[in-house]
Amino acid sequence: MIDVQRLRVLRAVAEHGSFNRAAGALLLTPSAVSQHIAALERTVGHPVAVRSTRGVTLTEPGRLLVEAAESISRRRLSCAGTRSSPVSTCGWRPPPPTTSSRRPWPRPGSGSPWSRTSRSPRPL
Repeated sequence: MIDVQRLRVLRAVAEHGSFNRAAGALLLTPSAVSQHIAALERTVGHPVAVRSTRGVTLTEPGRLLVEAAESISRRRLSCAGTRSSPVSTCGWRPPPPTTSSRRPWPRPGSGSPWSRTSRSPRPL
């Protein structure tokens, strides 16, 4: 599966033309940008960028990934304002209610056999 963060880094590299400028824009180090691109190339199985002393040029797979990433980004932006209804046209649904906020044990002093107010458990 392709990581969205890596696609974001590839988009920045395509936009800025170098790892250094992309790193500055993303508040990352150039090494981190290079590692993201290398990991993306391993995932895809093809080189996505050609590095040179004059900057970075995207390969055909790299250009296709950038186009797909931009399409995904546009879709996410168009869906950003539609979360007011329970089921939107963008496929977002609110998460199901969780029971983790419920206490698994009775509260102390609530009359339970194990409340802190008594020294021994009450008979059931």
